[in-house]
Parts: sequence; C-alpha cells; structure tokens
Amino acid sequence: MTYSVSNISEASAGPANFAVAETPLPPTILIVDNDVNGRKFIHTVLSNCGYRTLLAGSGAEALSFARDGKVDLLLTDLVMPKMTGPELAGAMQALFPGLKHIFMSGFTEAAALKFGYMPAAPFLEKPISSVALRRKIAEVLASGTVKAA
Repeated sequence: MTYSVSNISEASAGPANFAVAETPLPPTILIVDNDVNGRKFIHTVLSNCGYRTLLAGSGAEALSFARDGKVDLLLTDLVMPKMTGPELAGAMQALFPGLKHIFMSGFTEAAALKFGYMPAAPFLEKPISSVALRRKIAEVLASGTVKAA
C-alpha cells in the first residue's frame, strides 16, 4: 500500500497563524445547606450539568469559600443555625455586588416569610426535583436583574 502527500511544501511551512478563543469557565455556584444529603444531591445534579460547585454547611463556611474565589450564584438554605440565608446573601452581596441568589427551604414560600425571605427573591421549595433545580438555576443565571437580599 502506498501513501502520498500532495503539497508537502504547504504542509511543512510551519504553524498557521490563528487566534485561539478563550473558553469561558462554567458558572460557579456556591451551595449552602446544613443538610449534607441535600448538598450532595444538589452538587451531583449541577456538576452533571457542567456547573462548578462549592459546598458549604454553614454561612461562615460559605463566606470563607467566597473570599477565596469568584462565585456567580449563591444557592442557600433559608433557615440554618447561626446565620440565615438572607443574612448570608447580604454578606455575600458585600463581597460580590450584584451576586445572584436563590433561597431554598423545606418551608413553603408563604411560611418562609417569617424567616426573612423576601417574596421577590427566587425560591425553591424542598424537596427539590432535579428538573426544578436545573430550570431555576438556568433562569436566574440568564436573568439580567438581581433581586436584593
């Protein structure tokens, strides 16, 4: 069997001059929930969708992670020991002005009002389905507006 290459001079002329487009990193989502199983479930769903995730079990832990890098979206439980979701969202807004966030809770949206939830903020009621989670994340990341904590 014989192989031949035509235009060898063109093929060996050296590397082509072309620009390489920088591929943007996928959004980083900080998941804050004092329920380990809840964090793992959300992490699995979102990482399978290509998102980068950071996991924290408390508001203080979330703030320490956030100071070390960029966060595109905060997904936090509403009711946690020592620091509530709205308190955390406020502290995160100071670090990342304009940071988008979603609150989640085992309480209904109406019952969550007594824990500092503001009805205009994005909300997911637990237990969260993977479909609802993916839909809400995509919706909030695509939105041009940020609701105040």
